[in-house]
Amino acid sequence: MLEGNIVLDMKRFARVLSFEPGRKRITVESGITWAKIQEVIHPAGLAIQAMQSDNSFTVGGSLSSNAHGRDLHASTLIQSVLAFRIMLANGSIVPASRTENPELFRHVIGGYGLFGVILDVDLVLTDDCVFEQTCEVIPFAELRRHFVKNIQADPDAEFFIARPSIAPRNFLNDTIVTAWRKTDARREGVFKLGQEQHVRRDRFLFGLSRRYSWGKELRWRAEKWLAKHPEGGGIVSRNNCMRPPISAVRMFDYNSTKDADVIQEFFVPVARFSAFFEAMRSVLSKSRVNLIGLTIRFVKQDRESVLSYAPEADAFAAVLYMNEPCSPEGRLYSHKLIQRLTRLALEHGGTFYLTYARDVGVSDLKKAYPRIEEFFEAKRRFDPGQLFTSRFFDLYASRFSSVRAAVAGR
Repeated sequence: MLEGNIVLDMKRFARVLSFEPGRKRITVESGITWAKIQEVIHPAGLAIQAMQSDNSFTVGGSLSSNAHGRDLHASTLIQSVLAFRIMLANGSIVPASRTENPELFRHVIGGYGLFGVILDVDLVLTDDCVFEQTCEVIPFAELRRHFVKNIQADPDAEFFIARPSIAPRNFLNDTIVTAWRKTDARREGVFKLGQEQHVRRDRFLFGLSRRYSWGKELRWRAEKWLAKHPEGGGIVSRNNCMRPPISAVRMFDYNSTKDADVIQEFFVPVARFSAFFEAMRSVLSKSRVNLIGLTIRFVKQDRESVLSYAPEADAFAAVLYMNEPCSPEGRLYSHKLIQRLTRLALEHGGTFYLTYARDVGVSDLKKAYPRIEEFFEAKRRFDPGQLFTSRFFDLYASRFSSVRAAVAGR
């Protein structure tokens, strides 16, 4: 956030403009949440194709960060967007798609709100099929082989997530691997949209793991048991699979003047992820970081969005949740640790998620996002007065300008 600026709250801009079940297509205003879209489409037997693994976010916000979820075939949001309309800095309203104003399409999705105000979005939908959730606990060393052979190669497998242990006696070793596969099995009420459950239980366990080593051990045992005993026998509709029983936002809600929970995410090509993960585990185990969660997702290669975080190959995403002291010393220590992890990802051909990124060097930013200067140049063309801004743009765009000016002055 920047002082003296105006933030547009689009949440009241939340209508469904058109819904065509036969064409599996819906047009919505950008302030609508994924949860509201699900309420509209599920009676027609349809589901969202791609979104993050929490349905409480708005469509416009999700587009701006090109969010990803757990789907193996349509990981990033850009893969389910047909078109959108955007209001530019000069007040004009223009459409953008793969065939109409394609430059805007590629820059705005994953453009962090810097090109204008997304007004409405055309999304492709898919069938609300039924999955069977299965779970295995395996050593992390077996994850890549297990994923490629038993999940990625299975045409019925649709969703995937892995959760390595954060318990001190089994730190980032044994891993809960959960997959959702299409099934003909049905149970009563399988298509009824679920509601949040077990909020107090899960927040309690998460809170214990934030404070105590034994809390991490207890939570790990509970997570293994719960993963192997899913509600409804593991038979779940696609909409409910994308509508978790407890909102991650609510579970991670935490307010303290002494410490804070932070999130970081790194994307590394599948072929190189094991080496990255082993190096990361070594760094984390030797540090004094309070790691309170780590999940692994799969992200398909994306060459469409200019600021793609998986431009070269399919990748695994490592999502880290850490608790850090709010003292200057604590913040500095965490910052240096995150910089080290960022360099590890880059050394293994990976990237980091700009949504969570802290201050990184120009060279690191350019290595992760080689089209970043192209992005800033397009931003200046579409918004020469810099009406739309952010801390990210204010900090990094000026650094690239300084670099170019220094080179030109030699």
